[in-house]
Amino acid sequence: MVFKLSGDLVGFVASGSRSSWCYVLLIEGMEDRVKEESLAYIVDRGQRVLGVLRSGMGVDENLRVGAYSPGVAYARKGMKPSGSRRSFTYVFSTIGRVEDDGAIRENRLVLTPGSPVYLCRENPFEGLSGNHLYAARHWEKPWKIPFDPTGIPMHILVVGSTGSGKSFLARHVIIPLMREAGYSVLVFDWHGCDYAPYVGEDEKMSMGNVKMDGATAARFIGAKAMYFGYSASDNKPYRTLREVMEGSDGWRSQDPKSLPEWIMNEMAAILGEKTWARVAGAVERGLNRLSDEDWKRILGRTEPSEIIERAREKGLLVIDMGGFGDEEKLSVFLSIAGEVKSRIEKGEEMNLCMIIDEAPQYAGYNAKGTQQYTRDLIRDLAATGRKHKLSLVLISQGLAGEIGVDASVRRNLNTHFIGRILPQDRREVEDMLGAYHINYESLLRLERGQFYFEGRMNPFPTPILISFDI
Repeated sequence: MVFKLSGDLVGFVASGSRSSWCYVLLIEGMEDRVKEESLAYIVDRGQRVLGVLRSGMGVDENLRVGAYSPGVAYARKGMKPSGSRRSFTYVFSTIGRVEDDGAIRENRLVLTPGSPVYLCRENPFEGLSGNHLYAARHWEKPWKIPFDPTGIPMHILVVGSTGSGKSFLARHVIIPLMREAGYSVLVFDWHGCDYAPYVGEDEKMSMGNVKMDGATAARFIGAKAMYFGYSASDNKPYRTLREVMEGSDGWRSQDPKSLPEWIMNEMAAILGEKTWARVAGAVERGLNRLSDEDWKRILGRTEPSEIIERAREKGLLVIDMGGFGDEEKLSVFLSIAGEVKSRIEKGEEMNLCMIIDEAPQYAGYNAKGTQQYTRDLIRDLAATGRKHKLSLVLISQGLAGEIGVDASVRRNLNTHFIGRILPQDRREVEDMLGAYHINYESLLRLERGQFYFEGRMNPFPTPILISFDI
């Protein structure tokens, strides 16, 4: 297939060029046509090098700040100085050298100063050879952007402040992309309003129907019971509770009314009469903290294995978590994700994408209590899942800190969609994108539905700005 690359001359490569980037001097009149993040190409030594124009800058030697010049004097009098020493420059961030077979390969040659630079008139990716998927468009024009499906099991992080379009990106770009790549999708809808209302009744289920395993049920009861008032270092009642819940499935045959009494009788039998007499009051008070609804949730009937199979059958399944407390949500997640981990350990190929909305609730940087278990489980799945075609998509308002994802998890997320960010993420974003000449101010000004696409699923070495209509 012939690679499409045609355009209009806008400038020339300036001195000081490198293989990965260069400055471009615009010719007169082009400053009104060229925009930051526009796609362009250089004709260098008979070959074409594709790239992105960013970090635009206007320079006028007559109007340098901090030094006197005739141009400054003109400006102070309200007069327009001469424009003969004025220039507009952009950074050209290299995507790659276009080969005759239609492939784009890494450019290792220093870009030649003086080479002409052209603005792309047609979609330069339309004739791209190779196994690619297309699920989003370039921000400026309705040009489809390629995705490399081999990066899917290396996991994804979607970052953006409230209202930036994270859920829309997941629904309209990531989920269709996963389905086209042959993955089933399991979504954990933390608030129950970002995904569940947009799918059919057979593509969603309430988390209240999910069956907990013994360890998860014990953690859930312990958290709700305030761990019976004992410290973590010396908590014999909680250790006994775990022994009861994990030791047998007898508790599953109980109903919500009889389960608390059954638990107390089992704990008394393990602890012995003397020890039980000492802790019985604290245990009873703790169990009384759980409501009838809490006991019903512990006794959910749908096995985690059934949920995974249902997601595979339908292609998409949303777990509606709306209306439940944080502990219940984390406990249900542990049950389902624990089943996924168990299957991976047995060597099963999953072909599954798990979308985890509000990811800091599961894997925050300062995780405590049940969050420690969910964080560690997500970290383990991210580290081992890539070999078994499991893809994790974590969605977060921030990269680090209180609104971000724990660093031990983030280091295993190799594709990033970065939308409009919050000021406290400045250092993280500059470390990640600064080398590509994407400045912090550009990210603060992104519109809804605009995201920088960077990482393993991006077939190119520089981030691409994508967008979609909301």
